[in-house]
Amino acid sequence: MNSAVIKPVKVNQIDIDDRSYVFSFEAPLSPLILSIKNVGIIHPPILEQTSAHRYRIVSGFKRILAAQHLKMEDLLAVVYQGASSAEPSLELFLINFHENLGTRMLNDIEKAIVIFKLINIFHISREQILSQFMPLMGLASNQIVLNRYLKLVELEDYFKSAVVEDFISPETAMAMLELTPQERVEIYHMFQSLKAGKNHQRELLRLLKELSIMKNQPISQIFDSLAIRDILNNVRLTATQKLEKLKHALKEARYPNYSATLHRFQNLKAELKLPPTISLRPPQFFEGSEYTIELRFKNQDEFNKAVEILSALAEANKLIALETLV
Repeated sequence: MNSAVIKPVKVNQIDIDDRSYVFSFEAPLSPLILSIKNVGIIHPPILEQTSAHRYRIVSGFKRILAAQHLKMEDLLAVVYQGASSAEPSLELFLINFHENLGTRMLNDIEKAIVIFKLINIFHISREQILSQFMPLMGLASNQIVLNRYLKLVELEDYFKSAVVEDFISPETAMAMLELTPQERVEIYHMFQSLKAGKNHQRELLRLLKELSIMKNQPISQIFDSLAIRDILNNVRLTATQKLEKLKHALKEARYPNYSATLHRFQNLKAELKLPPTISLRPPQFFEGSEYTIELRFKNQDEFNKAVEILSALAEANKLIALETLV
């Protein structure tokens, strides 16, 4: 490769659309625009000259976008002369890669883009990516992690942004790829409406996918049959209340036998008219036959009263119905 020269370049001669070397994603420009407006571009971007009056960005993509925003006509750049074929150069890509690694942490989407470009543009073997590049990015060197990150590139930009903003986990985002684009939109809007945390997102997505398989219906039909949109659009409910109602509806549909047994138990429990100091709990998921009673008391008198209540229930055989519940 030829040595670089530092020279002024016309901003309108820089090809913003050619992002062969670029992997930056979702970085805010406002602070950078203000900085360049006040003191100019301190660190010149690096460009590759691909023709007499055309340049490809190697590094400094955001600085060039900021210069465009400020309507700058010229900027000083470090310029490499490209090959006559104008094919992207691995050496220049690695300049950008190492420059970024030396100044900041790459987000998950940027790591995915780096891996994708190394394989598909620069034809680096998976073995070399596993042994050389993934450790540099703080990733475990195994094929499972490699394949997961490659999948992230396939996501729509709004989902990539959600991953970068730490609203959605990379694992949940990857699981979305099994769905249609329209289903991804609906589920993303559901997460937003519920202000659902990552654990709730994972649980909701699992229930929806299992229901889709069980009923042999697309998730959009599950939304319709369970009136999910009605729950999400109910302005009288808080996000927490919406989340609880939605989880309840999904679990009832996913586990109909469990839900029916739970309803019967709740009705029987209501008939017992237990005070708040006595708790009756069924076996977990009704997988078993042992129930648990818990007493809370402050003194001997309260304890005696609780025992009297339970004795009365025993004499009246009020608990026999529980034996045939499961």
